[in-house]
Amino acid sequence: MIVGKGIQPDVISEPWLVKNGVAKDGQIHGTRVCTELFSMYNTSVLNLQVLPERITFRWKDTTPDSDALESIARFVAVVPAASFHAVGLNSLWDITPAELGGKTVVEFMKEHMQFKKALPPELSTAALGFSALTSSVYESQMRLNVGLMAEDASQPLRLTKISADTNFNRDVGETPDPRATVLEFISKWPECVNNVNSIIAHLF
Repeated sequence: MIVGKGIQPDVISEPWLVKNGVAKDGQIHGTRVCTELFSMYNTSVLNLQVLPERITFRWKDTTPDSDALESIARFVAVVPAASFHAVGLNSLWDITPAELGGKTVVEFMKEHMQFKKALPPELSTAALGFSALTSSVYESQMRLNVGLMAEDASQPLRLTKISADTNFNRDVGETPDPRATVLEFISKWPECVNNVNSIIAHLF
C-alpha cells in the first residue's frame, strides 16, 4: 500500500496500464472501475485499487513473484501523484498447527507466548507478544499481532486457529526522492515476507 496526495484515479484506465507496461494487452480481466474517486483492475498477477490518497496492491501468492513486483514498480514509476507520504506491506496468516488439538487458549499461551526467544537476531522487541517490532534491516517499523481464536461457540476456550497479521511501514515524505524510496522499499518486499515467514516458523 502507498499513501500519497494528488493521485488521479481517473487517469488509471486500462489503456494507460497497457501503454505504461503495468499490464499486457488482454491481461486485465473481471470487474474494471475508472472514476475520479476510485479505480480498480485485476490482472493475472495482482489486484490494483487507486484512491486519491491511497494505492493498494494485492496478490494471492504467499510471496509476490517477479511479474507482480515488476508490474507494481512500473506503476509506481509513472503514476501521476503530487507526493508520496508512506509505503507499507501488510500480510495475514491463518495458522492451524497440529499441536492445537484439544488445548485451551490458556494452555497454548503458557507453552508458546514466550515470543522473545524465537526472534531472529536482527529484530528486537520492547514488549512481549510482538506488539511492536523494529527492523533495522528494512529501515521501517514492523508490527506483528498474534491472535488466538476459538471457532466453536459451544467451547469458547478451545483453541482452533491462530491468526497473525504483520505490517511493515516506511515514512517517505521527508526523504530526498520519495518516489525512489518507495520503489526501493517495494524491491525488498519478498525479503520482508520471507523474514516474517521465518518468525512464524519459529513461533509455531
